[in-house]
Amino acid sequence: MVCCASRADDELHQTVCCASRADDELHQTVCCASRADDELHQTVCCASRADDELHQTVCCVSRADECGSSG
Repeated sequence: MVCCASRADDELHQTVCCASRADDELHQTVCCASRADDELHQTVCCASRADDELHQTVCCVSRADECGSSG
């Protein structure tokens, strides 16, 4: 499951997404934090995926509006 929490710091909105998944003793929790630059709002979400014992962590760039912000 993926959880997204929207936080407001100053006039800039910061969004932090964390995805915790336990498939094996090798796979652990992966967290990604997004930061706001200037007046632009950037959101980065990361999801941990297990395709092999080597391939891990998949990152996708999304907007705060899509991440799920509550007005």
